[in-house]
Amino acid sequence: MLQSLEERHKKGTIKESFFPFLVELQSIDASGGPLAGEHNFYRGGDIVVSKANGGPKLTKGNFEMDYIGELQGKGELQELKCYMTDGSATVYGFERITGSIGDKVGSFVLEHVGKYENGVLTFKRTVVQGSGTEELTGILGEINFESGSAEEFKITLNYYFE
Repeated sequence: MLQSLEERHKKGTIKESFFPFLVELQSIDASGGPLAGEHNFYRGGDIVVSKANGGPKLTKGNFEMDYIGELQGKGELQELKCYMTDGSATVYGFERITGSIGDKVGSFVLEHVGKYENGVLTFKRTVVQGSGTEELTGILGEINFESGSAEEFKITLNYYFE
């Protein structure tokens, strides 16, 4: 059985700075059918690459995720962050997901653009055009979400094929 995000956080298997970024995933295909699943960071971390007295801190991170459900597989994320002195952050990265959506197997890349401000995370993940391989060739789509202080929240992947 999968542990809740809160249980994994308490056990120390989730980095504190990334806890607000964890999500459960619910996807829908082009016909509108629900594809239930979960998306979790399970390995990785940030390293500081630059900081200035009284100024923003720049970090880079590498993360691996599990996708369980109709969107099934592994994600490899490379991410850059700019943490401001007020606690807000701007996030940019790319993630390759390798696995399957329903019975279609392959991989695709998501571009991540987001910000964390006043306790709210706003994110857009867009499938990079031309990044789909094998049976996922031609996939396009995006994820938009906003969360408050919730430790778990739902997002929707809207996708289609060219």
